[in-house]
Amino acid sequence: MKPVRIASISITAHHPQPADFKKTLRKAESLVLEAGRGSPDIVALPELFAHSAFAVKDWARRAEDLRGETVSRFGALARKLGCMVLCPMLENENGRAYNSLVFISSSGKPISSYHKMIPTIGEMDAGIHPCSRTIVADTPMGRFGALICFDLNFTEIFNALRRARPRIIFFSSMFRGGLRLRYLALECACYVVGSVATSNQLINPLGRLLNKAGTRQESFPSLPQYLEETINLNYGVYHLDENVKRVQELRNRHAGKVRIEVAQAEAPFLLESLDPRLPIEKLEREFKLERSLDYFDRARRRAGLPV
Repeated sequence: MKPVRIASISITAHHPQPADFKKTLRKAESLVLEAGRGSPDIVALPELFAHSAFAVKDWARRAEDLRGETVSRFGALARKLGCMVLCPMLENENGRAYNSLVFISSSGKPISSYHKMIPTIGEMDAGIHPCSRTIVADTPMGRFGALICFDLNFTEIFNALRRARPRIIFFSSMFRGGLRLRYLALECACYVVGSVATSNQLINPLGRLLNKAGTRQESFPSLPQYLEETINLNYGVYHLDENVKRVQELRNRHAGKVRIEVAQAEAPFLLESLDPRLPIEKLEREFKLERSLDYFDRARRRAGLPV
């Protein structure tokens, strides 16, 4: 499984002051092209980066279907750059308006659309519908999950994502998320990429902040308005129970080919294979390692609890 290069962009139509929808689309296109110079595999944008130019009361009638202007323009960029684009928008699906995150493939076609499961009450009052399904996108790069802004407050959604076992969760938002974003990574044992209106961040499966970047400031106009990172998806997360000796054995037997990070207070450890010829599944078989989420589910079943 090859590493995945991520570019996460900060932009919004209403900060620091309301802007024009089409002007914001053009600005976002220029930022995606700028980020594209780094040859990303995925470019992610923040919640309603352009549609937030409209007043909330108008959101429902401004919703587009997947053949509309927003997907057409960013689909063309995905095709041009040869990468996946995660494009938030107001989506009209079968006459209902949703706050959505659309996964656009490198061919320029939408492959999946995540609808914000629990919009704010203000959004719902304005005609934005909630959604009862958690969608993960299965791609050639791996399984990816999504959350949008207010969704981060609900453990029911965390649990649904945990059961789906994504390798990366993309958080598209207008607020930064803080500690809950780190808890999401720890709870789901996966990477979290935060694409927020005013900042970006990458969190590893142990809940550790790896990188953070903000919007371009007037005093530093040459700084990029996006975060760039490469994520090694050849990884697994395991619990220290019954595995303390195995950690040292792993280091001894595969020195230079693996990286191990231990979160001692919480007791999981992150194992990465640095050798593309050594898949994480082979290491799991060699050392009889059980992933932490599977271990917790086994304990739930043993205790008679639902998984």
